[in-house]
Amino acid sequence: MKNIIVIFLFFFVYSAYSQKSGVAYYKKTPTKLYTKRMDSVNNLFSDNMLDGIGGIIENLKFELQFTPEVARFKEIETMSNDTKTPALLQIAKITSGYSGETYHDFRTRKIISKKDISGQTYLIEKDVSSFNWVLTKEKLIINGLSCFKAKTTIVSEGRRGVIKQPIVAWYTTDVNVSAGPDGFAGLPGLIIQLENEKYITVLDKIVFKKKPVKIELPIDGKKMTQTEFDNVMKKMSENRRGSGRN
Repeated sequence: MKNIIVIFLFFFVYSAYSQKSGVAYYKKTPTKLYTKRMDSVNNLFSDNMLDGIGGIIENLKFELQFTPEVARFKEIETMSNDTKTPALLQIAKITSGYSGETYHDFRTRKIISKKDISGQTYLIEKDVSSFNWVLTKEKLIINGLSCFKAKTTIVSEGRRGVIKQPIVAWYTTDVNVSAGPDGFAGLPGLIIQLENEKYITVLDKIVFKKKPVKIELPIDGKKMTQTEFDNVMKKMSENRRGSGRN
């Protein structure tokens, strides 16, 4: 009996340790509503230029590397992506919610988004607390994991004014990693599924590592807040429209 207890404790300690570092793999699929909407828009073009975006999104692969100190979410480059039209591939990535690498510094509770635009690298920082998650009691089994539902709303400024985007996240407390895809974080466990009106991002598999994954926070780039970055993008957009009129 004593040996059984020792074995159990060893397994428990090893499991807890192994969850501190690893890689979670994600895939994305467009929602039925968004697919129908895109089909309607595509019918307006004679060359069906937007045809197949849903298939491209489904072929995109992503990974969330994590350690006790930091996590990084990024796209996994594959050979299948190289065969697509660059412009169409970029549209598919933006549609899927991916706009570049994101980092989560667990020590400072900061999210850092790395964006390369027009030859300039921007490092946009925000607090994890800014997500303002609302936790619910709803439960769902996803890929064999018991998950809980959380909700929030992302507010941004677009060409037509303020845009509010409802977000639903399903997280599990079975994996003690307060992070997730596309820079979303701050829940009491790993985000297994992320949903909005356009796409669904879901965990494909997770691999725990005995040795920590090496992740370095980005330092080369122009640091700014989300508000400052939004203002930069707004000015860029206005300058382009002005150049077009001229």
